[in-house]
Amino acid sequence: MKQLSWLLGAGLALAAVQQQLLLKRPPHVRQLDSSTLSSGPAALNVEFSRPMQRNSVASASELSPRMRRQWLGAGNLLRLLLEPGQTIAGPLQVVLRGEDQRGIAISPERFWWDPRPRLLVVAPGPEGDRLDILQRDGRWRTLSRANAPISSVTPLGNGSGIAFSTSGERTEQTWLLELEQQAVYRSKTPKLVVKGLKQLLDAQLTFTHFSTNSTGDLLVQWGAPGFARSFTTLVEANGQRRRLDLEASGTAQLLPGGGALIAPEADGLVLSNLPGRPQRRQFLPGSRDLSSFCPTGGRALLVRRWPDYRQSIELLEPGQAPKQLWIGLDAVMGTACERSGERIWLLLTHWDPVKNTQTPRVIAMSRSGVIQNQRELKGWELETRSHFELDSTRDVLLLTLRNPKQKWGRAAELQASDLELSIIDKPIKQAFWLPAQ
Repeated sequence: MKQLSWLLGAGLALAAVQQQLLLKRPPHVRQLDSSTLSSGPAALNVEFSRPMQRNSVASASELSPRMRRQWLGAGNLLRLLLEPGQTIAGPLQVVLRGEDQRGIAISPERFWWDPRPRLLVVAPGPEGDRLDILQRDGRWRTLSRANAPISSVTPLGNGSGIAFSTSGERTEQTWLLELEQQAVYRSKTPKLVVKGLKQLLDAQLTFTHFSTNSTGDLLVQWGAPGFARSFTTLVEANGQRRRLDLEASGTAQLLPGGGALIAPEADGLVLSNLPGRPQRRQFLPGSRDLSSFCPTGGRALLVRRWPDYRQSIELLEPGQAPKQLWIGLDAVMGTACERSGERIWLLLTHWDPVKNTQTPRVIAMSRSGVIQNQRELKGWELETRSHFELDSTRDVLLLTLRNPKQKWGRAAELQASDLELSIIDKPIKQAFWLPAQ
């Protein structure tokens, strides 16, 4: 009995010693996550092994090149937020320092952080289209080749892959190109690895439409020969698949933050939760289409169609009626939104029936609808299925333009502030931002 008591006492003493040793060990970083869904150009979420003194981390840590920033959060979860009005021209070097709440200093953690998205294009080839990406060193790299035209492309919202469809004579096939990339890395040469290509839906389809969110979920709406209705499959980021009972009259979109989708019905738009969440259904009446989401604040931009063929842009804010920002006879080809709607951009086209030409125009406006800047892109036409999206890290808008005298389009970057145009001289069909992971 005495021997058992001695063993128990020795075990307790050993556990106490181990606990004290662990408490005296310096804290360390458990996980780093980059995000561009923030009120600034980017944010870095840091999970420590112990609760930290936020002021100590903020004052002791370094960022090079220097940028205005602030630290948010408490305990072992802190967030490095870059303040608005800045652009990221290249990788940022971060050195994390500071003390935990017991006054023990963390061993300095040094790494590189590059939240900038990569330019992804569909490029024509002699045997079929290619998915090409512009690398950090300025060289192009082919990620995937197709023996057919690539009809639609959607980079996953977490940067872990690219969903695309290839079209044959009457049918389409859907594919997922799986990627591995790093927005946070220890060396100055981050790698982008192609993990593999797999077929998303094992069927010949009549059409496909993709939508994604920031967590990497993928919504696939598709049709099959012999069926009068469309079908919807949700491919979750963990690989699990769900068939959704979605009766939509048009294309559905996943909300950026995850957990819900918005879809058009005959008399309006319906917001509903995805499976696994409490049932919710909110209805917005009227002939409207979702154009784009704002990164934060739960706001969205809608296109409303009027009986006299005019179109209008409306800002939808939580708990409020849609607010009209613009109305006219030009065709709305796309919209983009900064943060919670502080700045908004419209991509329009004006058709001249006499000259039989269309001229793209970009309008920059405030959240209240006041026009701040606009530019006609004379001498250019919008390429079919031109994407229009803001890169918040560099404050650049992306679209695909085509010179009427050329066969193929070009990726075009517009500085969001002054609408200065820059053309990337590579023949392409479509251009997209691939989010950093």
